[in-house]
Amino acid sequence: MGIFLMAAISVCCQSVSDSIKLKEGSGRVFQQNGENLTTRQLMTITESNAEAHEKMQQAKNDYYSGRYFGAAGVLLVGWQFGSAIIKSEVNLTLAGVGAALIATGFSFDSASKKHAQKAVRIYNSGLDQSAANKTELNIGLTSHGVGLTVSF
Repeated sequence: MGIFLMAAISVCCQSVSDSIKLKEGSGRVFQQNGENLTTRQLMTITESNAEAHEKMQQAKNDYYSGRYFGAAGVLLVGWQFGSAIIKSEVNLTLAGVGAALIATGFSFDSASKKHAQKAVRIYNSGLDQSAANKTELNIGLTSHGVGLTVSF
């Protein structure tokens, strides 16, 4: 009885990056390989997947739109609040418009979060598909004895 050496070597056709994870808490934090990602890094990473990159671009646009609407709303409400403190005339219409702008900012922020989550899901599913496209080289027993097999 002989001793056979069995070895399996997996050779991947494409380099597979680690998936991106969303860590929520005091804000939205995206992580890859345990490191936090900036929006710019996330945009660069998703460039390899056109659909994920498009969703990430939408998330970025919604994020900044929400910030601008929110800032304008806070400015209007704060201006009216300041007027009330110094006992000058308060324009409730401007305060109402400010409150509506703040609400619009929250709605853009929510849309941004949904687009970013979808972009990460699309990107990660693309990684799973590319991991499925791998070539495997096996050295060991075959139907004709000891041999080499390649699986695609």
